[in-house]
Amino acid sequence: MGVTGGSADTFMAGHALKKLLGCKLVLSYHDPINYTTFKDLVVDNHYLFKKDALEKKIIEHSDLIFTSSDTFKQALIKKYPAIKDKIYNYYFGYNQKESI
Repeated sequence: MGVTGGSADTFMAGHALKKLLGCKLVLSYHDPINYTTFKDLVVDNHYLFKKDALEKKIIEHSDLIFTSSDTFKQALIKKYPAIKDKIYNYYFGYNQKESI
C-alpha cells in the first residue's frame, strides 16, 4: 500500500513491488503529490520538473485507490478517467459501508 502526504515515495515503492512480485497496489491519497497538477494548478510551484507522468504511470497501474475527500476523488477522475471504477473516497474517522 502506498500512502501520500505530498511525497510519491511510497507510491513508487508499491509500484516497484507490484512489478517485481505481482502483488496488488492500493494507493491512499491523503494529499496531492507535490509537483503535480491538481485542478489545473501545480502543487508546490518550486519544482524542477512536474511529476504528472510518474503519477499517471503509477495510478493507472494501481488496483484500488482511496482519497481523503470527494473533491480530490473527482479531480483525479477528471485527470485520469480510466480510474473511475477503482477509486473511492474514505473520510478519515468516518466508516462507510462501501469503503469496507
